[in-house]
Amino acid sequence: RHLSEEAMHAEFDTRVRKGVFGKGKPKQPGDGSIGTMFVNKAKSDDNGMLTRINVLGNQEVNVLLTYSPVMLLTTMRLLISLYTADLTVRFWALDITAAFVSAKAVRDIWVRLPNGFIPPGGKPGWVYPLLFNLYGTVDAPRAFYLDYFEWHRSIGFTSIHEDQYLVIRKGDEFIKFVTWVDDSIVAQRGEAPWKWYLAKLRTKYEFTWNS
Repeated sequence: RHLSEEAMHAEFDTRVRKGVFGKGKPKQPGDGSIGTMFVNKAKSDDNGMLTRINVLGNQEVNVLLTYSPVMLLTTMRLLISLYTADLTVRFWALDITAAFVSAKAVRDIWVRLPNGFIPPGGKPGWVYPLLFNLYGTVDAPRAFYLDYFEWHRSIGFTSIHEDQYLVIRKGDEFIKFVTWVDDSIVAQRGEAPWKWYLAKLRTKYEFTWNS
């Protein structure tokens, strides 16, 4: 489907506003910079389209540095079965919006931007370091995982040894959740810790949630 000029500029302005691009410099031959382009992403839920700026090319990254661990399905079943009959516990589905572009880049990546798209202070033909990942950065899932769970540990959550994707904040009133990349199933008891958690989460990520 045709890419609209308005949608491309909206996506680019969003990435600039979120501080994705660092201070640029003139491109040099053989500098290892990577190209970028705008693509349409189909949304299966409402048949809509999103325009995203993507990184291109072979990035030659060790595959062991790209993966994002996911929960064991057994852990999800156990979490649900433990609390389904407990009327004091509520379940939520939580999705981090644009998760892969919310985490800082974990390696030195310089990109060439599409013609006509220049960050403030830049010039045509320059290359720019990625301070945060773009779609298509092969280690973006891993970077998000490291960022997401380190942040949760910083506010008092812990992971269990058997499945690091079951994350818990203990107590009579608790929050427990399992995550599949950027989607979580949350079990919580007590309104106060849940409101506290949502307020904390809003300071770090954009997200949607529903029962």
